[in-house]
Amino acid sequence: MRRTDALTIAVLVLATLPATLADPADLRVTGSVCEGSMVPGFVLADSAGLSRCKKPVQGAIVRLTPESGGTGAITLTTTDANGRFTIGPTTADDKNRYCLSAQQSGFLGVEVCLPQPMLATLDKRSLQIELPRLRE
Repeated sequence: MRRTDALTIAVLVLATLPATLADPADLRVTGSVCEGSMVPGFVLADSAGLSRCKKPVQGAIVRLTPESGGTGAITLTTTDANGRFTIGPTTADDKNRYCLSAQQSGFLGVEVCLPQPMLATLDKRSLQIELPRLRE
């Protein structure tokens, strides 16, 4: 699995977030996983005016876990036929960083780790995760 540059993702997220943050104790992320043609990454779909997935990735594993590993539980789900997922709500520590990842056989996986308050704001946004196909 490839770890996406967190600084690049953080800049994208910070540039498009609303001024108020979600409750730090309740973490939920919704969105879709699509087949992408570029480098794998995360896009706030509604902020960029993107349409729905043209090529949804069905059955992709989406995982949310504390970066520290130790005490927090791993939360995971799989995407539906339209590539959509909802992960959480899960109790979160606002002092921790959490890693959101997506992977599917035949695709290059992606992972990004962000502080909990920043990730929690995605509850009100539509997150699109793009996975490029691996070359055979």
